[in-house]
Amino acid sequence: MTSQLLRNTLKLTATMFLTAALAVHYQRIQFVYYPLTAALIVVDDNDDQTWKAAGGRIFGTIVGGLVTFLVHTIASGWAGVLLSLLIMIPVLRLFGWSSGLGTASTICVMFLMIPGYSALNWDYVFNRTLDTTVGCGVGLVVGLLFWPRNRRDDLRSLEAGMRHQLVQQLAAYRAWIQG
Repeated sequence: MTSQLLRNTLKLTATMFLTAALAVHYQRIQFVYYPLTAALIVVDDNDDQTWKAAGGRIFGTIVGGLVTFLVHTIASGWAGVLLSLLIMIPVLRLFGWSSGLGTASTICVMFLMIPGYSALNWDYVFNRTLDTTVGCGVGLVVGLLFWPRNRRDDLRSLEAGMRHQLVQQLAAYRAWIQG
């Protein structure tokens, strides 16, 4: 097992454990599924991607919840899902949050496929957004704890290695051309 694999495994395990602990400890979070799903989707092997995924996930949840809440007063079922998606896709693209489309569409399907969708109100939308934000927040905090130390030194050594490899490759090409 490589050190990078161990680091990523520990990061994901710590994220899921802390998210579940927070979700169970605080009574505000009704379903542990939402923050755990958010944390799982947000945590990435590449720490830079974690920040992008978290932003897209949170904005996708907010837009998906708001659009779906407004659409559920007009339509329900699959017609409501289609109408919500037709509104959400341009809105997310307009704001540059296309990465949140998967989350927004999942939220839309979950909200509109609730058997008693009349129970869908602002409180429900707020709570699901809060659940998702908790999962994303824990994923970001744990990602910061496992952030690699001496990042600049690592980049410098990688750059030096790539330059050395390029010089060797150019020398090999030169020798090949000269025969």
